[in-house]
Amino acid sequence: MKKFLIKYGRPAALILIAVSLALEFMPFAVELHFGVPPDESELGYIKATYAYYSPIPFGYAVFCPLLIFALTCAALVAAAVSAISRGRAALTAAAVLCAACVALSAIWAMYAFYSFTAAAAAITTLHAAAAAALLAVRCV
Repeated sequence: MKKFLIKYGRPAALILIAVSLALEFMPFAVELHFGVPPDESELGYIKATYAYYSPIPFGYAVFCPLLIFALTCAALVAAAVSAISRGRAALTAAAVLCAACVALSAIWAMYAFYSFTAAAAAITTLHAAAAAALLAVRCV
């Protein structure tokens, strides 16, 4: 098991982070609801979806997706450096960045649940799995 973790742990975490970054580029990752004017229809709202890197949700006070996107990019770089150099510092940095992404997703789910989508839940799960893989490799 130890040899398996050493051999496949870092590349697996790198792939998990890359898949989460690919999901963050999808235009259905963040959902905002806008009210409909009363003269157009009954009470209701319009749904608009955006990618994580879009500044529009940030402008409407949904701060977490853009921060998670930036941390994911940094985690991808740290995981790539860790996979190439086999250093523990980059490994720890990537694990901490992934854990920070999970924490920000939890905050986002608590305070702006209306904009949290299934893609955001999948991204959070991928970040949690990557953090667990990186921490397992670090503890070996």
